[in-house]
Formats: sequence, C-alpha cells, structure tokens
Amino acid sequence: MAVRGRALVEGVETGAQVVALTGEEHVSKLYAFDVVLQTRSTELSLEDLVRRRFTVELEREAGGPYHPLHGIVEKARLVQQEGLLTVYRIRVVPKLWNLTQSRHSRIFTDASFRQILEAVLADEGMVGGEYRLELTKSYAARSHVCQYKESSFDFLSRWMEREGIHYYFEHDGDHEVIVFADDNASFAPILNPLVRYAPMGDGDVGEHGANEVRLRVRRLPSTVELFDANPDQPALDVRGSAAIRGGGEGAIVRWGENFLEPGEALRDAQLRAEELTSRRERFELSMRQLGVRTGSTFVLTDHPVAAFNDELVATSVRHEAVLVADDSPLRRTLSLPSTSGYRAFVEARRQTTTFRPERVTTWPRVAGLVDATIDGASTSDYAQLDEQGRYKVTFHFDESDLVDGSRSTYVRRLQPHGGSIEGFHFPLRKGTEVSVMFLGGDPDKPVIVGAAPNVATPSKVARSNNTKNVIHTGGDNRIEMEDADGGQWVRIDCPTASTQLHMGTGGHNVIGTTSGKGNIVTGTHALIEVGATKREDVTGSLTETYNASHTLTVAGAVQETQHTSVTSTITGAVTHTITGTLAETVAATVREEFLAAFTATVTGGTTLNYQCGLELTVTAGATETFDATYDRTVTGSMKYVVTGAAKEELGPTTRTINGNYDLTVDGTYTLRCASLQGDASQWSNTDALLDGLVELYDQTHGIDIKVTGISMAAYGLLLKLYGKDSATTILSATLAGANVTLAGLHVQKRPWWIKVDGPEMATGGLDVETKAVVAKI
Repeated sequence: MAVRGRALVEGVETGAQVVALTGEEHVSKLYAFDVVLQTRSTELSLEDLVRRRFTVELEREAGGPYHPLHGIVEKARLVQQEGLLTVYRIRVVPKLWNLTQSRHSRIFTDASFRQILEAVLADEGMVGGEYRLELTKSYAARSHVCQYKESSFDFLSRWMEREGIHYYFEHDGDHEVIVFADDNASFAPILNPLVRYAPMGDGDVGEHGANEVRLRVRRLPSTVELFDANPDQPALDVRGSAAIRGGGEGAIVRWGENFLEPGEALRDAQLRAEELTSRRERFELSMRQLGVRTGSTFVLTDHPVAAFNDELVATSVRHEAVLVADDSPLRRTLSLPSTSGYRAFVEARRQTTTFRPERVTTWPRVAGLVDATIDGASTSDYAQLDEQGRYKVTFHFDESDLVDGSRSTYVRRLQPHGGSIEGFHFPLRKGTEVSVMFLGGDPDKPVIVGAAPNVATPSKVARSNNTKNVIHTGGDNRIEMEDADGGQWVRIDCPTASTQLHMGTGGHNVIGTTSGKGNIVTGTHALIEVGATKREDVTGSLTETYNASHTLTVAGAVQETQHTSVTSTITGAVTHTITGTLAETVAATVREEFLAAFTATVTGGTTLNYQCGLELTVTAGATETFDATYDRTVTGSMKYVVTGAAKEELGPTTRTINGNYDLTVDGTYTLRCASLQGDASQWSNTDALLDGLVELYDQTHGIDIKVTGISMAAYGLLLKLYGKDSATTILSATLAGANVTLAGLHVQKRPWWIKVDGPEMATGGLDVETKAVVAKI
C-alpha cells in the first residue's frame, strides 16, 4: 500500500507534499531527517522554514493514521522552481539540537545531575512540556561540576552517558517530547507490536513484517574495575568492580573517575558493565512498518531461530521514503532511488538487556592554567578557609551571577611542602587572584596552584627592588632578604610593638629590637659567644635566677659600678677564691647578710678600706680563725656590742691600746687562766672592774699572783678564791718579792685585822700562809 506524506510549517498554510525523506534516529542521539518537499504556496520562504517548527506526517493510505515526525529546520535550500511549483530540500532536527549551538563555561555546586539537567534545559529555553523525566534512581549532589568551553548538548550528553541515563523522542502530540530515563521500563510498544518475519522471496510482508533479520554478537571482557582516591579520607579504599554478563576474558581497570566513596565506585562499575553488555548483541531488521521509532518495543515472531523470537527495543532506525512516481522528473533531478515506497532499517536490543548509552562524548580537558579569584561568604581581613584549609574560588570563565562564595565549592591548594604534621601555607584572602589547574585536565578536579599578582594585588618584588626576596603577610608581618653583592642582609618585621630582627649588613650585623617585652627561653643548653666587647644596657630592674650552679670566669680586670644600693642574698654555701689582689671600695653603706655558712679565703695580702662607718651584725654564732699573725689597728674609738654569749680563744696574744680602754660587763665576767701577770705603774678605780670580774680557781696548786711595782686602790672589790668570799672596799698593798699563799681569806671593811692560823715567815722574804684570814680595811 502506497505511503504518502505532507509537510506542515508552524503558522503557515503551505499545502506542501513530501517528495522524499531519509534520516536516522538513535536512542541518546539527535535525529536528523533530510526532507524534499514541493509546494505551490507563495507564502513560504526559506526564512519561514528555519524559524518555525516543522512536521512531516506519513500515512499508509488515505484516512489512515498519520505517523508524525516533529522538529525544527536546521537548514533549508530552494532546489527547483518551475512555474508555481517550488521544491525545497530541508533538514529537520529536534529542538534539543539548539543546545549544540551554545558554548558555555559555568560551575554547578552542590547539585545533583537531575538538578543540573533541569537547570540547563531551562536556561536553553526548553519548557516543561517539551521533556519528561522518568528517572527512577537517586542522584547524589556533587560539590563541583564544571561545563567548560563546550555546548550544553555535549555537557549534558557526557554526563548522561556517565550516569547511565538515556533519552529518546516521542512524536505523538503536536511537537516532539524528550523522554529522559534510566531503565528499560520507559520504552513503550508500537501501535502494532507483533512483527512477523518473512524472508526475501517469500512475498511482501506488508506493513507489519520484517523480511531481513540479522544478529551480531561481540566478544566482551569479563569485568570492569574502577578505583579512585578520596582526599578527605586518604586511607579509604575507593574501589568497585562488576562482572560483564556474557563476558569472556580480560578486565577493564580504570582509575580517576572522580568518585569518593566505595558505593559510588561499585555503582559506576555496574553502569560500565551494563553499558558493555547492552552492546554485546545487536539485531538488524529491514521493515516496512510505519511508526517504528527509537525507544519503541515490538515482538519478533516466526523466525526459524527460536532465540530470535523475542521482545526487542529499537535503538536505531534509518528511514527511507520516496513518495513520487517512478517517472517523475524530480527523481532524476534530486538523484532519488529508483524504487518508490518506505523502508525502515532497525537496530534493536533485547528488552531484557538493560540499555545504557555508550560513552562517546568527549570529556573536555583543561590544558594549562586558568584564572580565578579567591572568594568568601563575607568581607574579612582574613582568609576564609574550611577545616581542611581549602578555599572557595570564583573562576573567571564562570558565567554564573552568584556572589559571595556560592559560585564555587572548596578547592584544595597545592603547597610546596606537606606531611602528617609538617606543611607550608600562607593563607590567601578574598579577592586574591590565583592560577588554577585541573588534575588530569578534568574540569571537575580543580586545585589552586598559586597566587598571581595584578595591579590590585601587586608583586612584592619588582624592577625597583629586584635584588630583594620578600615574604609579606596580610597582617604586615614581613621577611625581607637583600641579595645585593656585598650588602646582603635579612630582616624580619612584626608590627606588634615594632618588633624587628636584622641580620647582615649594617651598623650592627645582628639587631633585635622591640618596643614591648622580650623573652628568650631555652629548654636545655644556651651558649653565647662574644669575640670582642659586650655591652648590656638595662634601664629598669634586672633579675637573674640560676636554678643550678653559676660559674663566672673573667680573664681580665673587672669593674662594677653600682649607682644605688646593692642587696646580695645567698642561701647556700659561698666560696670566693681570689688568687690576686682584691680591692673593694664602698663609698656608702655596705650590708652583707649571710643566712648560712660564709667562708672567705684569701691567699694574698688583703686590705679592707672603709672610709665611712662599718657595721657588722652576726645573728648566729661567729668564729674567726687566724692561723698566722693578726694585727688590727683602730685609730679611732672602737666599740663591741655582743647581745649574746661571746667567747674568745687566743694563742699568745698582745693587745696594745694607745688610748683609753673601757670594758663594760652587765653580767658575770669570767676569766680562766693558769697564771695572771700584770705590769703597770698604777691601777686605779678598779672596784667596778674587779667587782664580779675575776674568779680564779686553782684546785691543785692555788694561784700565783705576781705584781711588780703596783699601787692598787680598789673600791668594792670582790675576790673569790677557792670558792671563798672576799670583799673589800679599799685595798692598798706594797709588796716586793712577796710570796703570799692565801686560803680562806675574808676581807671586809676597815679597820684592818688579820687572823692568822699558824703563819710562817722565812728569812730573806715574806712568806705568809694564811688560813681563814679576815682583813678589815
């Protein structure tokens, strides 16, 4: 039965008839039909054709159902015009073809592919009634998806191929509708779904049969394995594998598909395995049935190979139609096939085999570096990083009008050094221009390479200071290194308290300054070596604390000038060893306080010259030991005040007092000696001296008192001999060569009286032995 067709142009009544039609359509591809039409309308122009929707309708017989094919005209050409008859050759494509004409570079952040698909379609003018989403699976949000210097069609195609989403076109209404789906359930049967097989030579199979059926089978590898790395979890094994149904030998192993979780890796591996499986078998059919379109299903019957008789889904259809008489002059003019009629050459897969589009769209590669600017959610003097030190950036190629950190996800920054604890990072503030590269050229895997200076953020080294090396932070911390030959220096500056460290060329080769406080702490040893003069200027108080021993060695002369009082507190033993002369000059009061033992050893001559008063206070026992001659000369008055007990132990000692000697004892004064000798011309006023002063004991031999040329007057004298009491008020005695032995002598007041118990006198001298003698004076 003959097929005829008509052409409809939106908004224009043309009465155009289809002369011929050829074209192909595929699942997940744009269709294109070359249509030859003729019309007698004078209202149709080429401009009308390329600006309006276009429909081709084919029918098997008058009054039968039309099988429309909708689209837009990609291009049109006037082929021939004879009289009122005009012949056009046009190419019809879907409206989705418009997406191939765009070129965009833009960033999508924190969006699923479903959201991205709808956003791009809307941006390209596709309204809701022009497409339908039949997506049954969930699609996770992705932090960064980049369309880079590519058409919106290529961008969506490569992502649909990756995600396993196919699309096809329905033409049942007044315009084509794109169906996006992710499983075979979306495919619908044709109007007459039973297609009978009738081989060539068995007669015309009619409008519902296939006279050629072929099957192609491919050998496939056995498995697909995908793996990647997750910078957020470096130790995580991001890996997934899947078996290819009907596969043979060999494995496909791919790295770097940009997934972060093992579950994503497994899902992608299964999609790749299904993609290969769907290409393993391919049926090829030659049919005359109208209405077989990509995405439609039918059941093949009556094939002698039982395995062929199955439900199939058309994945590709090539349409050929010649709708003019065999003797039409247009056949020769347009080089049309010699046979009129309609034929469809169909490629089909089994409906039970999940269809996945083949990954054929090129994934763009970003060569070299691209420009970007550090972004942030707020205006701040500080860098706005996340917890991993990543930055949000605005890519200069991004068309988005979003602002303040919403145009980019966080991007890692390459650093010159790193490790588990080590690293090297100078933060980048909002507005800093940077250069960005993409790992493997993948536009979805950006990393910041470094900062790029411009007029707004100029380089710290330029022509004017080309010998310098500079590090300058946003807080005005600065390290500057001068490399000029012969004038090298390094300076570190911090604005807090004008703190600076200078090393190298200058008045001083090392300078550390601050207007604030300073502190140097070393946990262990510290060594300071000065090859020449050292000077320390301290305008405030100085405290030095040594928690261990302190050794000070001075090879030359030492001079210390203290312009105020000095307090030295030593809580432990102190040893001063001076092998040379020591001269100490103190112009004011000196106070030394020793809370523990104090030992001073001097091996040479020592002179202590106090040009003012000297006060020595000892709060505990004091011992002075002189192993050689001790000579003390006091040219003025001398006063000893001992508030506690005092004890002197001397060897042969000579004391010479050139002036008055005043000895005051408020308590008992005891003098113990083997013998006492005195040589003086006169003793006077000795009552106070002798009263309570002398206590003489000689248990064995008594005590010898030898006095030469003495005149003594005593007042209130108390003598205690052998434990006996002796008291006198006035005593006057002149003795020469006298040897007096007294025992139990008791002297009271005048008049003198002596009681002698058996005295004896020897010739040539006076020998008196008295016992119990009482003398009153």
